[in-house]
Parts: sequence; C-alpha cells; structure tokens
Amino acid sequence: QDRPKSITAPRCQELYRDHQVRRKKLDTQRQHKAALEEEEIQQQIRHASPSRRFDANSFDNWYKDNMGRLKETSDRRAEELRMEQYRKEQQELAECTFHPKSLSPKGGMNNSILHNRGTPARPGSRASMNDLFNTTQASPKRGAQGLIDDLAAA
Repeated sequence: QDRPKSITAPRCQELYRDHQVRRKKLDTQRQHKAALEEEEIQQQIRHASPSRRFDANSFDNWYKDNMGRLKETSDRRAEELRMEQYRKEQQELAECTFHPKSLSPKGGMNNSILHNRGTPARPGSRASMNDLFNTTQASPKRGAQGLIDDLAAA
C-alpha cells in the first residue's frame, strides 16, 4: 500500500501477460505430447495386430480342450480326496480296539430282551429298550461299569 498505483498496475499487467504466454506455451506442449503418444499407440497397434483373423472354430476347439482338461483334473482331484478319506477311515477302523459283544441268544442274552411277544425285538424299539432298561436297574449303586456288566450278563 505504500507503493504508488502507477508502479504496481503496469507490473501486475506484465505479470498477467507473462502468465498467459507461459500457459499457452504449456498447453501447446501438452497437446503436442498427447498427439505424439497417440501416434505411438497407433503404430504399436498396427505392428502388433496379428496377420490372421479370428477363427471361431479353432477357438471353440481350444476352449473345449482346455475345459476338458480342467474337468479331468477336477474329477481326478475329487477322486483322490475320496480315496484319501476312505484310506483314513480304514486306518482308523484298523486301529480301533472296540469290539462289541454278541447280542445273539448264544451270547447269553435273556430271551425276554431279544423277543417281544414271540417276535424278535427290533433294535431301538420301545419294548426292547424297556426290557433292557428293566433288566439293568438291579444294581444302580455300581455305576457305569455295573451297567455294562449287567448288560453282558443279561
């Protein structure tokens, strides 16, 4: 504010004109650069484009071959997983030490447990479970081992 207006006004106008000239020059350079880049891209496309045309039949054959291989690989992996699971189950069964006792009449089971009104009791049926429960309530003080012994002896 301590400068006279006559000195600052022409200086500001000169700076403004200088800015406009620099801006035009920069815009021209940017446009020229963009045109060169576009020309480069067009040349790359011309030189890189294949000399052969798209053939739908060859593409279909290629696609079917690749999809067939993918399906075969997927099926093979699924079969390997199934076989591994089966092998693990068989190994676990081989390592199992549990062997249930026979529930047949030859094994010493009571006829009242195995038969209900002259017909063999179905596993899990209400009558056979009740009969089994009633025969094992004789020694509740002995705990789980007593129950197992009672079942084996019945």
